[in-house]
Amino acid sequence: KKFGSLLGFARKSGNVILGLDALGKKPEKAKLIISASDASERTKRNIGLLRRPHAEVKMTKEELGKLLGCGNVAAVGITDGNFATQLEKYADTERE
Repeated sequence: KKFGSLLGFARKSGNVILGLDALGKKPEKAKLIISASDASERTKRNIGLLRRPHAEVKMTKEELGKLLGCGNVAAVGITDGNFATQLEKYADTERE
């Protein structure tokens, strides 16, 4: 899938912020926040409070973490505008 490949490239190039705690420290750096479908309501509410573009994908925290080469991840910030634009486009297709 293109979404997974792009997310992997973003991670390898250092354009990913992993986790809501890290995002909360520098929310302005995130051009897009991607959340897992099974993220808690509290996590989703806190993502909304960051006031950044947001896309929810049809992946579990475990699946999202596997794509990124780490453990379970409910929220991921993308710091590069080009990656963010492309990932948001493919996240939309994932939701259909």
